[in-house]
Amino acid sequence: MASEHKHVTVLVPVWNNPDQLERCVEALKAQDYPADLYEIVVIDNGSTDDTAARAERCGVRVLVQTKPGSYAARNLGIAATSSDYLAFTDSDCIPDRRWLSTAMARAEAEPNLGVVAGRIKLFSEAGGDAGGWAESYEAVVAFPQHQASSGTCATANWLSPRAAIVEAGGFDETVKSGGDHHMGMRVRDSGRTMIYEPEMIVLHPTRATFSALLEKRRRLTGGHWDRTHGRMRLPRALGKNLLETGRRGKKVLLAADAPLATRLKAEAILVLLGIADVGEYIRLSLGGKTVR
Repeated sequence: MASEHKHVTVLVPVWNNPDQLERCVEALKAQDYPADLYEIVVIDNGSTDDTAARAERCGVRVLVQTKPGSYAARNLGIAATSSDYLAFTDSDCIPDRRWLSTAMARAEAEPNLGVVAGRIKLFSEAGGDAGGWAESYEAVVAFPQHQASSGTCATANWLSPRAAIVEAGGFDETVKSGGDHHMGMRVRDSGRTMIYEPEMIVLHPTRATFSALLEKRRRLTGGHWDRTHGRMRLPRALGKNLLETGRRGKKVLLAADAPLATRLKAEAILVLLGIADVGEYIRLSLGGKTVR
């Protein structure tokens, strides 16, 4: 049954992550935006644990998308709702209490809006300073939301008019990673305004270990592979990887707001991930499946 029409729908895809999802939903329910103007919709992406049941116990609407991939989950949420605006965050995020009201204040002031991309602040789940090697890498490289005008937006912290997403054709369900960036570019290329709002804040836990970074990087590598077609697929993918590693390396070196020790740690991790990328591309070229 269709939900009552709301001004904003917050869409949260999730897969096997009940504890962090409950934390995210509680933060969303505590928003200072009028409760009768927004709804929270969780899209369970084929969890094999009690994620969906625990989401239902939180008192929010739960949809089930069995097709693997967060973009397929988001598209289902878009199709199953009718709000004027769509907001996106991830199940491991903690939106600030003023997240939605801040986003909507910017959105309603811009008649040709494409995206309001908010700031994603990293924190350590373990508490204390995020000073480890993996955390240093993320502190310098992760979530460049301030580049929203170029189409660089992450669905961890994103709000758009529904029309902007629908006009762009929805998210690309054929990829498991990188689809938010490509959606952002399509919205930008349509002529709509892209806004970065630093006071629209969600907290995102850092990945505290190299293995966690590697897992994320494998998803990104798979997304790049899925978007690389035609002849010489592997050489072109490897060439793109080399260029991307060089670009990120330059960014790390020039990150004047980061201490030297943090930058050196980030550079070391960057090199290791670049090497891991080569192995992953070779695995995929031999018929391996992309990971989610």
